Amino acid sequence: MIELCVVVLSYGKAELLRACLEALRHQTVQASEVIVVVCGASDATRAMLDSFVSRFRLRVIWQIGSSPGAARNRAVEATAAHYCLFLDDDVIADSRLVAEHLRVQRQGPGVAGLGQLIARLPPSADGFARYVAQEWDHHTRLQEGAQAPSCADCSSANLSVPRLALLKAGGFVDSSGAELGYRLERQGLSFVHIPEAIGHRDYRKGFREVATDAERAGAASVELYAHQPHMLPYLQLGAFYDMSRKAILLRRLLLTLGVPDRDTWQRLTRSPVILMYHAFGKPGEPSSRYAIPGRRFARQMAWLKWRGYHVLGLEEFLRDRCEYRLPLARSVILTFDDGYADNRAVAYPILRRYGFPATIFLVSGGVGDVNRWDSDGELAGRPLLSWSDVRALLHGGVRFGAHTQSHVALTAVSPDRMKDEVEGSRAELERALGVPIFTFAYPHGELDAAVQAAVEDAGFLGACSCHTGVNDPIVPSHALRRVEVRGAGSFIRFALALWLGIPGQSQFYRRNGGQAQAGPRVRGALDKEATDGNQP
Repeated sequence: MIELCVVVLSYGKAELLRACLEALRHQTVQASEVIVVVCGASDATRAMLDSFVSRFRLRVIWQIGSSPGAARNRAVEATAAHYCLFLDDDVIADSRLVAEHLRVQRQGPGVAGLGQLIARLPPSADGFARYVAQEWDHHTRLQEGAQAPSCADCSSANLSVPRLALLKAGGFVDSSGAELGYRLERQGLSFVHIPEAIGHRDYRKGFREVATDAERAGAASVELYAHQPHMLPYLQLGAFYDMSRKAILLRRLLLTLGVPDRDTWQRLTRSPVILMYHAFGKPGEPSSRYAIPGRRFARQMAWLKWRGYHVLGLEEFLRDRCEYRLPLARSVILTFDDGYADNRAVAYPILRRYGFPATIFLVSGGVGDVNRWDSDGELAGRPLLSWSDVRALLHGGVRFGAHTQSHVALTAVSPDRMKDEVEGSRAELERALGVPIFTFAYPHGELDAAVQAAVEDAGFLGACSCHTGVNDPIVPSHALRRVEVRGAGSFIRFALALWLGIPGQSQFYRRNGGQAQAGPRVRGALDKEATDGNQP
């Protein structure tokens, strides 16, 4: 029986294909069979294949004019191998690539092996090609353990799968690798990153070719999202902010040149920002990191109203996610941690003035008491909401989420204690308020895979971390990003947080001794907006 067949997709570039086959000839473990399936050919390709001397069984299937998906499927049907390893003809395999894929497959069952791809750029590569190659290479994050492999990482350029599982999944279609990965996952396959199965991609494309590829990939992703909305979290469409700030700005600039569906693109490129507040200072109280003066908070809410931001409830946002709907562009969600008494006294009247929804995360064991989890610092001993305060706010439209029973760092306690803190806080709040509690916030923002799984298993619709950033569709619902609004921060910092999802001060606005200020026209309009009308 043939154990492993290497399927090489070729577009007829003889030089690239020869280099790919030469690398396969020098593997530490030889493949049982190599099938080259040719979609586009030249006389040089035919001559090279006729003269190539291999140490493995080499078969050539001519599929001139076929799509890549159909060509690969023809090769899968033609082999009887137990496992199939897919490469593109511009991938040069390190000597251990085949051996590493075989090792992982033998350890199965049911594994999709994700080999590592490294772009090899020629000295003449232009800046755009270098940028795209760098952004395209997500394997660095897998190599560093920054993320667990998933169907979103599936790529047909260096992938091994059991042949029968691939056939049951429906084979290849001409869409993203993530879509194939999703179908393999539905067949019960798990994804394993294989860092030693290295393929060097000979990336010789110039600006025009790179741009054409990007346009085709984007169009395919949009089409896939239109027909299968559940795929959005796995597509690059759902990861607009998952890159450097410079890249984000470049993307926005390019998109201003014209897109066919501006509303959808705006929703994708202006994903929701979740703002995180703590306490609110009364008149005369100095500002600090965790206590923002009421007048400053009023100015920020006036800005949201004046600039036309869409302020959503957290639960509304999470329900949109469950149904794969994209929120309106420039949406903002307001959250308050810990449940201090000043949330009602200072913040709530301002929220009611503008009709803005908000979620307060309560420490269930601290309601009616003071902050006892901080032994020192600006919030230590600060009064918390009472149950009557909470009920009054609930009646006024404020929603509540759980923040554990005692504000303990969940990563620092035993699994049993962690489970009790998570489930107990929800049970106590639901019993006291008579309403379901759908949301959770991690104390101190600390979470790991076990904590996140416990919160999800407890039935929460979503959970907020303290990891900063914008909430693209690719961000997990139980590890939502938030931007901390600091009481001592400048107004420009607040505006930048809404625009880029960053809490700190941008390097572009470091002036006036490190404190960038809003101009007089903006300050005047906001002051007027914040003070107009009767205080509710």
